[in-house]
Parts: sequence; C-alpha cells; structure tokens
Amino acid sequence: MARRRKKRFSPATLWRIIQSIFVLVSFGALAGAYLLYTEVQELSRDLPSLEPLESYAPISGREARWSQATQVFASDGTFLGDFFEENRRIIGIEKIPKVMRQAIIAVEDRRFDRSQPWAWIRDAGIDPFGILRAMLVNIRAGRTVQGGSTITQQLAKNLFLTRERTLRRKIQEMILSYRIEKRFSRDEILEKYLNKVFFGNQAYGIHAAAKRYFGVDLSRSGADLTLGQAALLAGLAKAPSAYSPLRHPKRARARQRIVLNRMVECGYIRPEDVEKAIESYWRKSKPEKIDTAVAADTAEEISTRVEQAGFFLDYVRSILIKELGKEVLYRGGYRIKTSLVPAAQRIAEEEVDRGLKALEEEIRQRFHYSGDSLEVALVTINHKTGDILAMVGGRTYSRENQYNRAVQAHRQPGSGFKPIVYFTALESGKATLGTVLRDELFEVPGTESWVPQNYSKKEHGPVLPREALAHSYNIAAVRMLLRISPERVLERARDVFGIDISRMKPFPSLALGAFEVTPLEMAVAYGTIANNGVRVRAGPLLSIHDRTGRTVRSFLPRPARETARPAPIFLIRSLLRSVVLRGTAASAVGRVMKEIPTVGKTGTTDDYADAWFFGSTPDLTTVIWVGYDERRSMGKGMTGAHVAGRIWSAYMRRLYDELYPEWKENTFPDTPADITTAVICDLTGLRPSPDCPHPIREYFIAGTAPTEICSVHSDPLALMQFVYGNRLTDTMSQSLWPALMGGGIPDTSGLDERARRLLDDTRRHLESLLDSRAVVPEGATEKVPNGYEPPLPTPVIDFEPAAPRPEE
Repeated sequence: MARRRKKRFSPATLWRIIQSIFVLVSFGALAGAYLLYTEVQELSRDLPSLEPLESYAPISGREARWSQATQVFASDGTFLGDFFEENRRIIGIEKIPKVMRQAIIAVEDRRFDRSQPWAWIRDAGIDPFGILRAMLVNIRAGRTVQGGSTITQQLAKNLFLTRERTLRRKIQEMILSYRIEKRFSRDEILEKYLNKVFFGNQAYGIHAAAKRYFGVDLSRSGADLTLGQAALLAGLAKAPSAYSPLRHPKRARARQRIVLNRMVECGYIRPEDVEKAIESYWRKSKPEKIDTAVAADTAEEISTRVEQAGFFLDYVRSILIKELGKEVLYRGGYRIKTSLVPAAQRIAEEEVDRGLKALEEEIRQRFHYSGDSLEVALVTINHKTGDILAMVGGRTYSRENQYNRAVQAHRQPGSGFKPIVYFTALESGKATLGTVLRDELFEVPGTESWVPQNYSKKEHGPVLPREALAHSYNIAAVRMLLRISPERVLERARDVFGIDISRMKPFPSLALGAFEVTPLEMAVAYGTIANNGVRVRAGPLLSIHDRTGRTVRSFLPRPARETARPAPIFLIRSLLRSVVLRGTAASAVGRVMKEIPTVGKTGTTDDYADAWFFGSTPDLTTVIWVGYDERRSMGKGMTGAHVAGRIWSAYMRRLYDELYPEWKENTFPDTPADITTAVICDLTGLRPSPDCPHPIREYFIAGTAPTEICSVHSDPLALMQFVYGNRLTDTMSQSLWPALMGGGIPDTSGLDERARRLLDDTRRHLESLLDSRAVVPEGATEKVPNGYEPPLPTPVIDFEPAAPRPEE
C-alpha cells in the first residue's frame, strides 16, 4: 500500500495566513487600545483639576485637605501659637535643607533625582522598576510590605484621592502622576510633596515637622537640619505612628539607619557618615521633650498649639472665628498679629504665681485650710489705644484648665462698682464733692428690711464723698445711689463705661457691686476714667494677613468715643487718687507705686469670696481678681487690697521699672477748664467759718461750689446734732454740753474715734474763743455775717494730679 504524502501549504497560502493573523492581532490591539483609551477617558473624567497644586489654596469638598495652620504672633513678632486642622505652613524649596531633600529622595524615590541610573524610566511619574521590586518583595512576604509608588504618585494620592486600594484608584493615580510630571518641574513637585506629607505628632509638611520635633523654624534665614534629623524625618514619612521617636525610639532608630544607607547607595553621603549621624542624633536628642502642647478643640480634630499665653490665645481664637469663620481660620494659613507684649505677659504670670503661693501659705497658717487652689484673672490694657498687653485667665493653662476667667467669668465687683455710682451723681448735678452723706444705719425704703452695713461694722456719721469712697463706706454709697436712681446708674454704666448690664437689676444693692461683671469689662470702665472720658474698645488683634502677606484687615485705630464730659470724670479720678494715697489701697498700692501717678479702687465681696483691685496709671489700666472658682470665703481679712492689691502693685511696679521706665514721668490729662476749687469745712461741706477747725480745699465743677457758711462748729449742741443726727439722746446732750462750755473733758466713752476727734477739736477751738467774745448762751447759735469770706486756710488737702485754678 503506497504511503500518503503530507500536504504542504503553498507560499501564497502561508502568506495569506500570516496576513490574517496580523490583521487579527492588529484589530485586537486597536480594539484593546480603544478600550484602554475609553477607560482612561472615563477615569480621567472623575479626576480633579491640578489648579490647587499651583495656588496652594484651601478649597472645599474632597480637595479640602490641602490646608495650612493660621499662626498667631505677639506685637514684637514672637510666635504665640497656631490654629489648625492640619498643622502646616508652606515654605519654598529654597528653604528646605538640601540634606532633607536628599534623604526623602533616597528612601522614597531614588530615580526622582535625574543624576541617578535609569532615572529617565520614571519621567511619566511611574517607576516600573520600583513597582516590579515591590511586587517581588510582597510575593515573597505573602503580604503587602513595600510600595512602588513614586514621590509624584504619593503627592497625587495624598492630595486628591482616597486611600482605597483598587485597580481603578491605581490607574487614576498613574494618570494624575503623568499630568503632574508634565505640568511641574521636579523641584516644584518635591516642594509640594514635602509641604503636604504627614510626619506625625500633628505635623503636616516639613516646616511643621522641623519645628515640632527639633524646634527648628525653617522659614528663618540660615535654619538647617542635621543629617541625623533629616534621616529621622524622612523615615517618618512612611508610617509616622510606627516610627515615632517619642513612642518607638528603637524603631525610629532602625528606620533612620535604613534612610542613611539608602543615601549612601545614592552617593549623597559616605558610609562612615551613617554611624556618626545616628550616634550624634541620639546623644543630643531627647524624644520625651518633643513638643506636645496641642489641645484638641472638638471631636472634629481641629486643634490649637500653644507656645505661650494660652488664655490670651484662646481669646484671640474666639474673636477670629467670628471674623473669618471656623473653616477659614483652621485651614487658611493666615498670619495674625496681636497686641500682646511678651515681656509684660511674663511679668504678669510670674507675679501672679508668686502672689498666689504667698496667699495660699497665709491661708494655711491663719485658717488651717489647704483645699482648692486659688484662681486668678488679670488683664492689662493701654487705655489710650485699647491694646490688650497681657492677660492671665487662670493659674495655669492646660488641657484641664482652659477657662479664661479674664473674659468668661462673671463675678461681683463689690466696691469696685462704687465709682460708677459716684460719677452718675456728680455728672447729674445731684451731688458735689461737698455733699454730706450720712453714714449711719438705716432701712432702705422699698426693700424687705435691708439695712446696709460697712465692712468694719461701724458707722461714721456725716462724711463727704472723698472720705466715703477712699475708705469704701457702704452705707454712704447706698445713700449716694438713692440721691439719683439705680436705673440712671445702670444707664451710665452701659453708655459711659461699656459695661454689659443685661445681668444687672435696678436694686439698691447695685451700689455695693452685687451684680456680676468680667475683669475685661471693668478694665475698659476704669480705662475710660483714666482716659478722660474717652472709651476705647479693648481688643487683642492688630492685623490679619493672608498667606501671601497681604493685609486682610487692620484693627487700628480702635473705635473710640468721648462718652462723658472730662469734668465729672476728673472728679472721680481725683477720688480714686485718694483711695491710693490715703484710703484702703494706701499700704498695698500707694507705698509701692510711689512716684508713679496711680488711681484705683479695691473691691471685696461678702464673706471675702472675691478680692479685686482696679487701677490705672496715665498709660495703663490693670484689673486683677482673686478667689475660688466655686464661690466661698478665702478667710476673714482677705480683702481686695490685701489679696489683689499686693499682686497688682508688684506687677505694675515691675512693668514700669523693667519695660516702661520712660513712662514714669507721664501724667494724667490736665485739669479741665471748668473745674475750680473752693475751701470748705471738712464736716459740713460748706464754706468754713472761723470756728471750723479743719477747712480743706476741694474740687468742684464751675458754678457748683457751696456759698453757704458753716455755722455748726460755732455751737456745740448743733455740732452734736449734726454729727449724731437721730442717734443723739438727751443724756448725751446733757453730759457733753456743760463739759464743752466749761472747758472740761466731755464724756466720750462709747463714741467712735472720729466723733471723739470732732468734739475734742471743737472744745479746744471754743476755749480759744472764750477770751475774745462772750459765751454763747446755752442752746443758741451765733450767726455768721453774710458775705464773710475767710482767708485761704492751712492746712488744706492737696489732690493730684494737678493744682487747678482757684474758683473765681
């Protein structure tokens, strides 16, 4: 049987087969290319614009993660802290140390450096060698342990996309990387990457990381990082929590070594530099001291970093949220200049700490109590400009103590409210500094048997406003309030002094400061007195600047207006000068301030629960409050002068000695032209007769000085009636009158010291008159001739700040 021969393809048939295969392959390739093209187009439609990379601007939506911290500075440029959602400050590539750039390239994307071998292969933003290497490593490990992403891919991923691990997301990342590479230079890409990457410990970007971990401000000229520092930060970029030098120093050190070895492979450093850099870094670095002064603001993980003046910084934040909005504040990268004077703040904190420790020790020794710590509030303003120079909102600022008592706490001011009562009466013309106030117990009309009492539980009879305010007599203050009305006082407190009266009621107890205020409110009020009736709105902000340095808003000059005539303001300032010179604050404040003109008022509430001092110099007003957060007594004798006045004077004295020695020569505003002086009797407030033993010179608004002549001192019985009023009994009259007229010593047992002095002075004065004129018959009163004008008497009281012209 013959063998069948194999059939062979002819050349023509083979060629047709080859052509068919080529057509099919080409068609398949074209179809695949088309499908790939359409898929890429589909994926590209979901990609955001690259515009945010060019503008570095915070934007909304899913692209809103590109944000910068808003930084706050003191008046001299000192950094106070910042507010952030991501603690970041963008800096240019020229500010980033070369060693830092080399470290991040070596460990993250060595072919990013065009001088490296095969660098051209990743010009599209993708490194095939890196991807292949990562795949092999991950297959060998059985899990994902290494990534093959380039710096460009990481920038695309961190800036635009979620962290989902899908093929779709990976393709989008590659597309974005290609676009980024075509749009930006390598330096621009590296700059953006290093400003975006998270380094842990709430540090976003290289500026925040260098500042956070090493206290290096890369925005300053000449700032640099060591090799060890740069390697540590570059190692953190992979997994900040896993390689934290604070929590895992051993891991951080191992990762640092990997970075340094990669730098050797890239030719950036020599092999012997590795151990030197590691040893040098860990010998000098103390990871436990890494800055962690960050306070979480809300559950939304927006934060405040505090370097100093935490209470002040929180107050600034509350204002900026109203000015800018919360999102813009925490993400906008603004630069805020404030009025704080760091040296004044330091002195305030030191004196507050020293004063509170001394007071607590005194409380322990006197009352054997060592419970809760005393708290404090202090605020200093320049009452001419409204700048807040220092603010202490509590004993210490911490996560547990951020309640700012200087602006948030509402406490009763006690006697600190009395000057507003006296001002209202003087301004209205219903009282002068010659008006007699009877400081004796009485039941206030319209109340449920309320009888105001003085701090000393003593009565002082008829007193003039200067003595009543200098010694802070409560009964006299209530009587002065009743000469006008509580409603009128509240109105002037709001309109003249800027006090929020929404928490106050028009009750007689208003005269004693029974309703609540904040220390900042009272600083503005007393600043208005010191500034001659011009109220300047107090504030902590000077200016707001955006990321480019453009001024967004300036707060200077601050709103100011004249809310009161200078004349009645001058009278109140004169009375407050007496408080410091010879009143309740003479020892604690007057003796310390010495040559520095000072006016002020003490304030103490019932049971010694609140201690205040409100004081001003020609340039500054400072208010201090001391007490417990939960209102209770500090102990008997813990008055405003003893507690707050001592801290106030120590603090203000240091301010003038250390910061403002040239201000010691400054004075309060000149005496207004419509202020005159008149000589009056220190008991009756009338023009003195020859029998008045203590004439004084007092200030008056022109046309309000008394014209009536005092006749009380010419008649002992009239004197007794004037001094004792409804307390005078027949027994007292019968025992005192003969003794006075006969030259003997009257029975003054049981009388207060002031009454004894008045009666004794009258007795001696009458004895000197017996030889020159007839004895006045019992019960009679000698009339002083009309028009009698006594010579200027001596001594007279000299009131600062300036001697006014005599009344015409």
